[in-house]
Amino acid sequence: MVVRWRRFIDEYIRENKRDYIILITETQDKNVDANMPYYGLNPKFTELWLSNLPSDAWSTWILSSHDSKRVGTKLASSHMIDGFYMLFLLLPGTSIVYYGEEIGMENLMFTKEMRNEIVDLSALNYGLNDKSKIEQHVRDGQRTPMQWSSTEINSGFTTASKPYLPLSKSWKTINVENQLKESRSHLKLFKQLVELRENPPFYGGKHKLVLATKQIYSFIRWSNKSISIPIYLIIINMIGASRNDQENECVTLDFIQLLKCKKKDAQGKVIARSCYIKHDSLLSNEGNQVDLNNICLYSSESVVLQLMLTIDHI
Repeated sequence: MVVRWRRFIDEYIRENKRDYIILITETQDKNVDANMPYYGLNPKFTELWLSNLPSDAWSTWILSSHDSKRVGTKLASSHMIDGFYMLFLLLPGTSIVYYGEEIGMENLMFTKEMRNEIVDLSALNYGLNDKSKIEQHVRDGQRTPMQWSSTEINSGFTTASKPYLPLSKSWKTINVENQLKESRSHLKLFKQLVELRENPPFYGGKHKLVLATKQIYSFIRWSNKSISIPIYLIIINMIGASRNDQENECVTLDFIQLLKCKKKDAQGKVIARSCYIKHDSLLSNEGNQVDLNNICLYSSESVVLQLMLTIDHI
């Protein structure tokens, strides 16, 4: 069906001399091979998702939707949210933001006692008589009102006496108003990354995986258009994403070696960092320059560095 729609749209573009029309489909299959055919009839398959894409294809990234829980609810700690922002916004592709993700909004967890407040018709058809059915089928938890304010009625979403769904229990602490006032917040970092992705390496630039382990995910973005365009290194400590992870541990990394860098004293300048990065860390302030052979990240910390070198050095 999707292939037929794609052909119809391609024909319409040609006949009407249009530049392009975006067709967005949704698939929740975890198998890469099962997803790739949505990009065309005969794509080439390789190990990684990005290298699986045909040359004329483009990835679409989402953290959550009206059907799936927000990342702040899925993770063991809210400290990890910023790392997911960096993946979501700085990998090549289009990022589709579900409302509330930019402030780390959490879902409302519906209970058996709240059955009368559930409006998800699909879930109601299952018969919500026990806790397991509510947890499995109710999607209203990610559809609660956007949290704008800690002081206004209904968090500033509506002046009505009662919104269509109850507010998430965290609305007084997690909201736009509070995060705009804070010196560091999920919202401020999100806005910073959105602005950063307007730059050439992120807008049509190149991508290369540097390191992928249970602890660390790291990649670089660069552009071949000009040597004056900066190279960016993104490093994310994934420890803390799972409830089974150990306590806070520092991971020390030598990116001179990992990047096979010819410039042995190369440094990186901090462009963006996670909200909860340690205040005594060299990575804690934008503009700081750090040695690439001695990068230390604690659990759930993440950072974007502008490399003080050119692509010829790596």
